[in-house]
Amino acid sequence: SKIEGGLSYDETIAHHKENIQNLNISYVDLLLIHFPGGMMADHPEGSKDMRQAQWKAMEKLVEMGLTRSIGVSHFCPRHLEDIFEIAQIKPAVNQVQYHVGMGRAGINATDDQYFDSYHGVTYQSFSPLCGPCGTKELINGPLVTDIGAKYNKTGAQVSLKWQVQQGIPIIPKSSTEKHIRENLDMFDWELSFSDMLTLTNQDKPGVAGGGPGSSGDCDIP
Repeated sequence: SKIEGGLSYDETIAHHKENIQNLNISYVDLLLIHFPGGMMADHPEGSKDMRQAQWKAMEKLVEMGLTRSIGVSHFCPRHLEDIFEIAQIKPAVNQVQYHVGMGRAGINATDDQYFDSYHGVTYQSFSPLCGPCGTKELINGPLVTDIGAKYNKTGAQVSLKWQVQQGIPIIPKSSTEKHIRENLDMFDWELSFSDMLTLTNQDKPGVAGGGPGSSGDCDIP
């Protein structure tokens, strides 16, 4: 589950209590702060003090047994360093937009995958088929479908496998049983080194969000 960024200590506790009440459960396995700054007009855009106060509330939620693990989403290195400075519990996950087309992108697009890995924070991909990009290029485009034909897999499976084979956990979304089953079919086959390199070298579709070459996340104060 997620709660919005920019909440005070007390708001963070209250919002998550409301979350689990609405879900009719007693705890969640993983709770994320959705953004390094406020997402609503009545909350601050972002600051070190705000992030640190909210993280202390996240740790309190673990202590209260209302979540097992805690993490973040859309955080860049500077935002994570604010957390590391005071954390008793390190973020388990940083959930970030990542997909084929971003393999050679800079840190303003990827929010710095390697920083997360170095610090033991799992870099998790949302929108692995680039849903916000306004294109189905990673589902049925010629590059991924041509590669997929060699393995008797779909273009979408190739796009997802490119990440899975790098050890990046992914969150594909579907309401269709056939596609859900295909999304799970990732672990008994491998892309060749050549095909992995071809996919890594693609520069389209680029990151969606903050304009060319930028997710917009690293611009948050």
